[in-house]
Amino acid sequence: MKKTTRYLALIFLLIASIAVFAATANAEDSVFSTEDGITFIQNDRLIMRELIPGIPKTFETTIKYPEDTSMVNVMFGNYNDIVSKRPNSFMYYVDGAGHPIFYTRDKNDTSARYTFTKVNIYTGAWVDLAIVIDGDKIHCYVDGALKQSLAYTEYELTPKTCMVVGGDYRSKSEASTGRAGTNYAYCLGVMKSLALYSDTRTADELLAESRDKGDEKLIALYDFSSAKGADLIPDGSNSGNTLAREVISGGISFVQSDKYVASSKNASIPETIEAVFKLPDGFTGRGGIIYSNYISIKGTAYCSTYAW
Repeated sequence: MKKTTRYLALIFLLIASIAVFAATANAEDSVFSTEDGITFIQNDRLIMRELIPGIPKTFETTIKYPEDTSMVNVMFGNYNDIVSKRPNSFMYYVDGAGHPIFYTRDKNDTSARYTFTKVNIYTGAWVDLAIVIDGDKIHCYVDGALKQSLAYTEYELTPKTCMVVGGDYRSKSEASTGRAGTNYAYCLGVMKSLALYSDTRTADELLAESRDKGDEKLIALYDFSSAKGADLIPDGSNSGNTLAREVISGGISFVQSDKYVASSKNASIPETIEAVFKLPDGFTGRGGIIYSNYISIKGTAYCSTYAW
């Protein structure tokens, strides 16, 4: 192999160390940000950069939905329309009547659905919505007031894919909604904030005007009131689980549990590799590898190890 090819590979590896996997798209095509928070279209979603340990005991969001909608949409989830990826998934979504719903599929692909039929958040007004697991009960709070409680059965579930804000991983078309492809279950509401806790929060804690960012039970905390279409949204908790914007229509983006694998081995290192990618505004971290067959276990890499 030519020395120049080796040098070229090293140069591309250095470039990759500052790149981030993000799709190219025109900001004008998105209604991603508003004056008060964020909303989504079928080509937009936010993905956590790291896995979370399990189902939060408390899910809380400040959100406003239009009064005149009847569309089913997901606020937060990792559900997938690929059957093999459905186990270990859950989502918080809203049905056509404005009822909040918590849905799970455990490690054995056993599903459970908890629909709060006494609650309607399709009102056109801001609401502080919280879904709280408390032993064998699951509660729904609106603006700190308990609206409905249901019997709850806990199943063993450990997420294998990073969670999505503003939708989930489903991409099939659905005739009943007319939303074909991409993030078809995208969130219709304007979301101002999102907080996830590993413990059961009380009504008084839900009504607190501020959140303790150092709370060890705080899984993640996001303030979308000043997001303004940012590609990266920081986690206000100590977890540091940054949200990365994925624009699905312009290309592909990745989280730590995703990759594409070629169907056949390359006979040799390519003489040239070309990639078009977008660097988010303000990004200063390491993006990762663009193209590689590197494996950390010695003796298992195909041909000669190479990476860009």
